[in-house]
Amino acid sequence: QAFSGCSALTEIDFPAVTFAGNQAFYGCSSVTSINMPALKTVDPLAFSRLTSLESVYLPALTNLESSTFANCTALRKVDFPSMYAIRYSPFDGCTALETVILRGDKVVILTKNGAFDNTPIGAGTGYIYVPFALIDSYKADEKWSLYANQFRAIEDLN
Repeated sequence: QAFSGCSALTEIDFPAVTFAGNQAFYGCSSVTSINMPALKTVDPLAFSRLTSLESVYLPALTNLESSTFANCTALRKVDFPSMYAIRYSPFDGCTALETVILRGDKVVILTKNGAFDNTPIGAGTGYIYVPFALIDSYKADEKWSLYANQFRAIEDLN
């Protein structure tokens, strides 16, 4: 909870930090950007309730935990080149989340249905972009099949 509730904080800029603990930036309602290129691990609620955050690119992040970005109501786009697993409901209440980009060369492990509850993706109007070669594998995966109609090829992303 190092920066939890810091309502005047507008940027998170820690280029060398590899871990964000439980509720590290919880409720930092003015944060508009995150620069943490070395971030590999996050605890639950680490970035929850960042209501001004619109886009996230975390190139080294490998796992999303419970409610990592919950209730980030302005969050429209997330890009995760190194994602390995998405657990529980990391985007619950991200009512603007319409684009998720998973760039890895293997299907990301989804541990629970409902990862995109209360988002446009969960409602069937947002998209999950993955490498074209993996689209059929995502659609065939037991957990990901819930979002079968939401998959698009990264190669088609402009």
